[in-house]
Amino acid sequence: FNIMSMELAASYSTLEQRVKERTGELAALNDISAVVSRSLELDDVLEAALSKTLDVLNIEAGAAFRVEKQSALLLMAHKGLSAQFVQEVHQLSLSDSLAGETMATEAPALRLVADYPTGRLRNLLEKEGLQMIISVPLTAKGTVLGVLNLATHTPRTITPEERSLLSAIGQQTGMAVDNARLYEQARTSAAEEERIRLARELHDAVSQTLFAARLI
Repeated sequence: FNIMSMELAASYSTLEQRVKERTGELAALNDISAVVSRSLELDDVLEAALSKTLDVLNIEAGAAFRVEKQSALLLMAHKGLSAQFVQEVHQLSLSDSLAGETMATEAPALRLVADYPTGRLRNLLEKEGLQMIISVPLTAKGTVLGVLNLATHTPRTITPEERSLLSAIGQQTGMAVDNARLYEQARTSAAEEERIRLARELHDAVSQTLFAARLI
């Protein structure tokens, strides 16, 4: 009976801890959802998502990229990285980055910098003093629209719960990125239509003036 009582108490303690952790994860996800939904500007969305994700996981550095024509990553926001490093990684090819793996699986990927292929990107990461990269795909409607790359100066473990949280963050942020992208397209289309309208009005005005001059 005493053994059963001790096991029951331990089970309650474990359950309480899991409930506490799960509540914290849901609160963090809710905070991130609220933050990325405040703006339709892509820069603002990615900057807010990166900053909040770094805070939630207590990671010191990272960068947010948008996928450009399914072949390259364009840097949109960064934190905790040197100006020289940011300039060097302003645009990356998918083949050279961990993001290529996340696009194939649509799941967070983790890799030690020491395991990167020898080359320019690994040299840059090592020079920056980074030892581990966690890449989180930003997905919407089955498409990867961007990537959050989280970087640490010392290796650390990522629990299954943290992986699940990162996947949820990627999906929430991906939807916000998709909304921002559609808004950007709509704004560009509206501007183009306005230019066409003004050109048409200008053409009509010039034609009327020439016609009047001809009559005179």
